[in-house]
Amino acid sequence: MPPPIKLKARNISKIYLAPRQKKPWFPLSSQQPIQPPEPVGIFDVSLEVFEGETLAIMGHSGSGKSTLVRMLNRLIDPTSGHVEIDGDNIHQLSRSQLIQLRRHKISMVFQDHCLLPHRTVLENTVLGLEVRGMDKNKREKIAAEILETLGLSDFLNHFPHQLSGGMQQRVNIARALAPNPDILLLDEPFSSLDPQTKIEIQDLLLSVQAQTPRTIIFITHAPEEALRLGDRIAVLEAGRIVQIDTPEAVMKNPVDPYVESFFQTIDPDTFKITSGRKT
Repeated sequence: MPPPIKLKARNISKIYLAPRQKKPWFPLSSQQPIQPPEPVGIFDVSLEVFEGETLAIMGHSGSGKSTLVRMLNRLIDPTSGHVEIDGDNIHQLSRSQLIQLRRHKISMVFQDHCLLPHRTVLENTVLGLEVRGMDKNKREKIAAEILETLGLSDFLNHFPHQLSGGMQQRVNIARALAPNPDILLLDEPFSSLDPQTKIEIQDLLLSVQAQTPRTIIFITHAPEEALRLGDRIAVLEAGRIVQIDTPEAVMKNPVDPYVESFFQTIDPDTFKITSGRKT
């Protein structure tokens, strides 16, 4: 029996309208294909993400990856369609309900570290728990345990400028994990790191996921990352999902030359896929 569906996107589109334009000048229908230069961010995307699954979303620059992931927590509202979390349409939530959703169910890690420079590592990590109103001693205990897991227990009182880029990104991940969210959104969290640091942080993320599985959706343009971390891979082109399947299927049976181009330098017989629930 498959796990329950945690997040569902239903025919979501994001059309960037011209100034003073109140609605698109074309039907929002997949039977009406739109090609650049029309201002389409995401077009008629539907997907389901299972509880505890890690879904990698990949595509070239401008394919709509970041737009899509930001629509999943309503940092960007769609032009049409909607997103459901645990069966609830998040576009019907009030502002206060949306804030509670982001505080308790969903966290996001951005490409830029976004750490508060005047706060220490520990103080940055407890931020999500602090806005919940959690007792100081309790939130600091939770944060310290997560930081220890991520190899930062000796740096609790350091400030961001005293850390390397890789360490800052570990703090960013720790801050997202501290509230123990059901869903973790990662927007190219490894792209600014050197190769060795990437591997180290990916290993840590795999370790954390093995201990406490949660639903993870992460954006990448690197096929190695998608193959290594994803239980499934969704490939975006010009705002549309052109293929979504297991890493093995996407790599060995691409649906078209665009998908195939991502894996041309990877030998499917020797590349070891070690993501999530795979060994």
